Amino acid sequence: MHIGKRVRFAYLLSSKRFAEALATVGEKDLSTARNAVWALFKLGCYRSAIALNRNPRTGREALALGTSLAACGDILGGCQVIRDAYSEGLLNSKLLNETACAIAQYSPTAALGLIERSPSAKPELLTALLVAHDRIDEAIVVVKKTLAENHGAVDPDIFLLKANLTADYALSLELMNEYLAAYGLSPVGTKDDLEAPSAANLTSTIKAGSIRGPLVTVTMPAYNTAKRIGASIESLLAQSYRDIEVLVVDDGSTDETVGIIRALAVRDSRVRLIERSENGGPYAARNMALANARGDFVTCHDSDDWAHPEKIHKQTAPLLRDPSLIFTLSNWARIQDDGLFYARQVYPLTRLNPASPLFRRTEVIDRAGFYDNVRTGADSEYIARLKLIFGRRGWRKLSEPLAFGAHRPNSLMTDSATGSARGKAMNVQRLEYWETWMNRHVNALRNRQSLYRPFETFNEDERLRAPSARE
Repeated sequence: MHIGKRVRFAYLLSSKRFAEALATVGEKDLSTARNAVWALFKLGCYRSAIALNRNPRTGREALALGTSLAACGDILGGCQVIRDAYSEGLLNSKLLNETACAIAQYSPTAALGLIERSPSAKPELLTALLVAHDRIDEAIVVVKKTLAENHGAVDPDIFLLKANLTADYALSLELMNEYLAAYGLSPVGTKDDLEAPSAANLTSTIKAGSIRGPLVTVTMPAYNTAKRIGASIESLLAQSYRDIEVLVVDDGSTDETVGIIRALAVRDSRVRLIERSENGGPYAARNMALANARGDFVTCHDSDDWAHPEKIHKQTAPLLRDPSLIFTLSNWARIQDDGLFYARQVYPLTRLNPASPLFRRTEVIDRAGFYDNVRTGADSEYIARLKLIFGRRGWRKLSEPLAFGAHRPNSLMTDSATGSARGKAMNVQRLEYWETWMNRHVNALRNRQSLYRPFETFNEDERLRAPSARE
């Protein structure tokens, strides 16, 4: 590979611009590019990482290969690669925690074995792994020690982990509010104090509608979520930012979902409903909503999640201050109906909310287009596409957790046909789609092609029934 390309590749890699780094390397040169396997791993191209390097020589290569093998189904083989690297001294203290964190979703046991006796183990990660193994008493000891020694500088996740160690709903809510306070967010309450805090049982404690601004469209695909959609929409209507429209696209529900939406629309004119006669999937519904959005800004919110009352304001404010910004992202934590916080990856519990992009509608539709019309996983593709199109200065990720996502059986994330479960390999459908779109991105960058994705949702009958996107 030419020295100029090597320098460019190394610079982009150090800047964590992994897709751009791979785009500088021709496919025939990929096998000789130093750290190419790391770039592939960081992009989630696990099959490609395995094909490129089966003989790791560094700790990072072992982390990449071991985790990639586990993700693709060879969990035992992947764990063995990591154990070998550990025994050979290839994993320093920082890399040890990173490796344990990466392998935890596929083998919590292997992850715990790596750090359990390590003096440099991150206490929050250790706590999460102990909880995953039902070693509750030991987890309590670690939490107490961590809070006693580092209360002013702890990872806020420690409060959620502590909440997972109690059956007291009031204490759990108190700890949730300590977690929110660590990010400077207002506290929340519960509708029913006798029930666990959950995405369906949370309520705002601050005044709604106190902040005015440009219209923000919140799109919401819905399918048979009658038991949850009311709480989800109400969390949006309770936002401190008043000027929103909640644009719900019902995707052929057969339960009472539509009736609940209609009742809320009668109560609050900010709720709009579009009905699809047949189920087309969440991203077909999102595209229909995006095409019909009226707001200057657009974001998405799933029909079983709960939005913190400051979500829209927090994500809109940077865009109003800086016209060069195109979109913002935010975090979330997922919670079960029994009040337990959950991450398939075990730790951290606070993670990027894949449905969180809040963006300038015209700029994004004109340059990036619409979601891939697939059944699952298009959130991640859309975020990656926006980042590449608008560049590092075009977006900002907020650290605040501005939503609580419902972790429940038979959702897209947990269903065996579309999701992935802890302790198992990645869902094959998700894995194949992920590598397909990532390769498409890299090739488009390499060949200087457009990343724009067209509108592929409506049939002609639906197009005629849908209201104008600019009315």
